[in-house]
Amino acid sequence: KPLWTRQFEESGFLAGAAVRDGKIYVGDYNGTVRCLSTESGEIVWEHETEGEIYAAPNLHNGSVLVTTESGQLIALDVDDGKPRWEFRIEAPLRCWPTVAGGQVLLAGCDERLHAVDVTTGKETDGTDIDGPTGSTPALLANKRSEEHTSELQSH
Repeated sequence: KPLWTRQFEESGFLAGAAVRDGKIYVGDYNGTVRCLSTESGEIVWEHETEGEIYAAPNLHNGSVLVTTESGQLIALDVDDGKPRWEFRIEAPLRCWPTVAGGQVLLAGCDERLHAVDVTTGKETDGTDIDGPTGSTPALLANKRSEEHTSELQSH
């Protein structure tokens, strides 16, 4: 049986949620990121972004990482939803923000793979990917992939 249900007027969800430490983090197609209590479903905080959210948030070191249709990657504080930093491209970001080696990897609709410092939100590297994509960058966790991540960071 459901423990609780929660409805949001004129809203909908196009991606999954992230869950950690008694909280659910989810973004909707109106661009609202919400943090809810897993116990009661009550809203802990909300943050309005500038575009629809097509990918689940990623939780990393006290930040909720969210990508938007307006080309934002935004890091929100897990406790209060206040922005820590923002990175932006001039095309949609529909991918899940993949974190590896201190970098957020983003495959953008601007035909580039971006590497963004997870602490500062500054782009550290990038490479052309020959076409727009909404796909999530994937990594293989082995020595060779760690070397490639370091190589990408050093360019």
